[in-house]
Amino acid sequence: MKIVLISCSSNKSNFQNRAKYLYASPLFKYSLTYAESLNPDKIYILSAKYGLLDLDDKVTSYNKTLKKMAKELVDLMRKNTTVDWTLRKNIRAKMRIYIKKLLKKYNYPPDKQEGATQLVLLQAETVCKDWEGK
Repeated sequence: MKIVLISCSSNKSNFQNRAKYLYASPLFKYSLTYAESLNPDKIYILSAKYGLLDLDDKVTSYNKTLKKMAKELVDLMRKNTTVDWTLRKNIRAKMRIYIKKLLKKYNYPPDKQEGATQLVLLQAETVCKDWEGK
């Protein structure tokens, strides 16, 4: 299954809308267009307030960003990846705990934490291949 995750943006419309129309920045629009061009099975938006959003989820505007949380998440992954982390269940479990604690710290919606954790681990398997032990 091919999944694409794009980040929300700080530039939003001022009224309730479907998620794919709420975010108004040029970077978000470009990211969405690019994501759609990849023909994935699913595209999600990672929202600082609402968590993992389907493109058609109805949401209202808010003032919160993911920049700090994303930086902490990348730092966390860099510090905790080892050569065989994707194969060792105990290390994957430890990573899941770290990710869930970070999501909780930033008030990520509890009902969406499991999906976000799975997605972060899936993406980390691809992105973190060159980070082991750094």
